[in-house]
Amino acid sequence: MFLGLVVLLAACNDDAGDTAVGACIDDVELDCEALVEPAWEPVFTQVLQPSCGVGGTTCHGATGGQGGIDFTEAARAHAMLTDDDEGDAYVIPGDAACSELIVRLDTSDPDILMPPGAALSAEARCAVRLWVDAGAPE
Repeated sequence: MFLGLVVLLAACNDDAGDTAVGACIDDVELDCEALVEPAWEPVFTQVLQPSCGVGGTTCHGATGGQGGIDFTEAARAHAMLTDDDEGDAYVIPGDAACSELIVRLDTSDPDILMPPGAALSAEARCAVRLWVDAGAPE
């Protein structure tokens, strides 16, 4: 079993000061205990979708879609997270430290924390980090 550790964030915001665009985690922890297998299907259905798309907050549900992300359908959500045609993907496959999704899940800054109000469990965040580090395969 792995131990989850606190991660530190580099202080780097965009011009509006309300997003983590361009930020990287100084020391992303990959030696952690994952809630689910770090593969897209369990990460999506057991972590992201219930926490951000249909669960306690619906910011990324069918009627929310904030930030251009909609967690109601797995394939579409994966494409939205990893699409970097304009260089603004939320996930950089193989680079958990600089993936905005990981920065927002692991931050202690309430202005950019996702989901807002309460962080996911350390084990849930670990599963997402490990999935991204493995190349974010679908």
